Amino acid sequence: MEQYEPSVVDSFEQEHVRDHELSTQLRTLINIYSSLTADEERIQLGSALRKTFVDFLAFNLVHMAKEEDIINNLLWRYYTDDQIRAIEKQIIAIQAPESTAVVWRWMLRGLSNTEIINWLKAMEKNTPEFVFHNLVTTAEKELPRDRFQHVVGELGEVRVRA
Repeated sequence: MEQYEPSVVDSFEQEHVRDHELSTQLRTLINIYSSLTADEERIQLGSALRKTFVDFLAFNLVHMAKEEDIINNLLWRYYTDDQIRAIEKQIIAIQAPESTAVVWRWMLRGLSNTEIINWLKAMEKNTPEFVFHNLVTTAEKELPRDRFQHVVGELGEVRVRA
């Protein structure tokens, strides 16, 4: 996107800096809170922790909504669907397994069965086999057994070891 819309990229990069600052503040407060033993100190810090979490959450919800709206429209302006899928495939292939595992766990917790099934089908079709296998393994660990079995049962021809 930088070659087409450098100011938009710069604006989002600045927001990412703010996101990292909020993340650092939140982690710092969590670490301090964990080390406290006195109830009064924990209550006071808990209040600051709650406020920082709300700030972090609100910022990220607004930021992600802007990304969905602005970035998606720009991608569709400058790239075909096939080009976007090819870029997505490249990005997925280079992601570190540790970072994707965290994201996948939270996504699996928030998606419906239909969304998970469609996601697994797309991943099976568009990612290297090891990436798809890692996602299925994460789903098996994260979802309740009966829910995982339902998802696997709906996948049809997708290669899954249930």
